[in-house]
Amino acid sequence: SLHDALPISMEAEKISSRILPVNQYFSIFVPLVGWAVFIKMNQIIFPLYAPYLSMVYKILAILSVIYGALGINTCKNLYSVYMMSSIYNNGLILYLLSLGQEQAVYTAFLCLFCYVAALSGIYAVFYNLKTHGQYLSDMADLSGLAQTRPHTTAALLVGLFSLIGLPPLIGFLGQFHVSYELLKTESYWGAGIIFLSLLFISKACLEIVKVIYFAPKSKNFDAENKYILLYTMVNSVVVIGLTFNPWNIMEKIKDMFYVVFL
Repeated sequence: SLHDALPISMEAEKISSRILPVNQYFSIFVPLVGWAVFIKMNQIIFPLYAPYLSMVYKILAILSVIYGALGINTCKNLYSVYMMSSIYNNGLILYLLSLGQEQAVYTAFLCLFCYVAALSGIYAVFYNLKTHGQYLSDMADLSGLAQTRPHTTAALLVGLFSLIGLPPLIGFLGQFHVSYELLKTESYWGAGIIFLSLLFISKACLEIVKVIYFAPKSKNFDAENKYILLYTMVNSVVVIGLTFNPWNIMEKIKDMFYVVFL
């Protein structure tokens, strides 16, 4: 099966759910710093080797997008699901860097920002969900969540829908700018692959929604940590609020990008 051909997914399922906070750190903040350094280095190195790096970036990016989109539909382990979404989003960022244009590089930074904002809220939700002191590990463990944890469910859906780029959430800004940059540079085949892959990503997210709302409850959840719940609510408000660009905050983010990376 496809699942057996995905060693990253299989390895992730061996990881104990007890180390979820560690997983969150290595899945979000370490890649964030790594991508920031890579984007900065790319601004220096890429112009010198553009003919060679561009094609390498595109090949790796397309492979990442396809691998992540197909792999996420084979996963039942929650950590595997978000690992595959990370591979997919990393592919988007790398494809944008392959274009070698200043605006495309900024779009890569914006895409990274949207991804981190969405995923940090999702991980906080899972950090707050336990059964008998154990973190959840399988998608089936989410069954009945909507009936017992409506606020947590709402925060999870905000993160999910932003992650796959559904309007009007902030993730849509990243997807929109990616599509715009690819079409502007006439990279139609790349845009087509990304659009098709997005359908697979959406299907996987809808499977999670189906389990949360329609699957019979299978486990009783422990009491929530009120501070973590508050964080997830604040994160959801930020993700939703950024869509409306209050106080021209997106322009400030753009200014920060040009100061730090250019």
